[in-house]
Amino acid sequence: MPQNPPSPKSGSTTCYPARVRRRESQRGYLLEIPIVLFILLIALAVLVPRLALTGQKITLALAAVPIVFCLFYMIVIPGWTPGTSGRIARIWRVSLFLGCAAVIVAGVWAFMLR
Repeated sequence: MPQNPPSPKSGSTTCYPARVRRRESQRGYLLEIPIVLFILLIALAVLVPRLALTGQKITLALAAVPIVFCLFYMIVIPGWTPGTSGRIARIWRVSLFLGCAAVIVAGVWAFMLR
């Protein structure tokens, strides 16, 4: 099997096994997504109580979109590392995501209609 090319800094091979293709070694879990979700939720916790009711409704409706996106990425697209497979089947991950998204959308919708 061909070896991975040496890295420019060290001159040695990479830490991935030779059977892992270069394209696969670039995939992985983005830690930025949960961090963005955490920052967004903290900002909502601080900002929403200070707004008028109309502003609260608009802010929560707009914030629901990135929250659902972040949940999609964290649940449906799990991180990949060399030598491991997904934790649970894709159909269960999609079902879990749809359940979470339905709860979030229903909660925002109920808040907007009050």
